[in-house]
Amino acid sequence: MILEQINKNKILFKIITVSVFVLFLFNMSVAYGAGIVPACASNPTGCGFDDMLILAQNIITFILYIAATIAVIMFTYAGILYLTASGKSGQIEQAHKIFLNVLIGFIIVLSAWLVINTIANALLDKSNFKTYLE
Repeated sequence: MILEQINKNKILFKIITVSVFVLFLFNMSVAYGAGIVPACASNPTGCGFDDMLILAQNIITFILYIAATIAVIMFTYAGILYLTASGKSGQIEQAHKIFLNVLIGFIIVLSAWLVINTIANALLDKSNFKTYLE
């Protein structure tokens, strides 16, 4: 009976996670109404190096939003595991592993965003570049 309840909770968690992810993607598609891929309007001869860097920046920023959403969901899940452990060392260790893995993954995504943003800031024409640090 306990195993059935745990399986129901896992299924419910998966449904909620997928629903939040789909809603997030829908919100991001509305926010990026013009699209992630630049229109190359700045260059009359077609796409150039600036457009490639803007595309990389847009992709990394989009991934950052997705990673932030997933990180919040996973931190919440780990927190629930930790709070409901009732002294079970295995469940506490699992929650600690989730916390650590999510933290490391989010730091990697933030580092990728920082590298792309720094490169784009150094190489792009400032009139075509939208900065997120200002």
